[in-house]
Amino acid sequence: MDKDRFYQMSLACNDAELAIGNVMHKVRLFENATNESLMVLVPLKDLRQLARCYPALNAIVNDPKFTCRGKK
Repeated sequence: MDKDRFYQMSLACNDAELAIGNVMHKVRLFENATNESLMVLVPLKDLRQLARCYPALNAIVNDPKFTCRGKK
């Protein structure tokens, strides 16, 4: 991954954290209380909807080349 793409992904991750930050806060509380891991799955269509408010995330998830675990 080139530096520019890495930077874009980094910004997108920050935007995703802002978009679902409240959920992730609750996940961390659960993990700390139970000492167990928890995975939150966000459907790509919902992520795309959230991304409209976050420019860096929007640029990544609406890129036609974007794949999620190898699926478009």
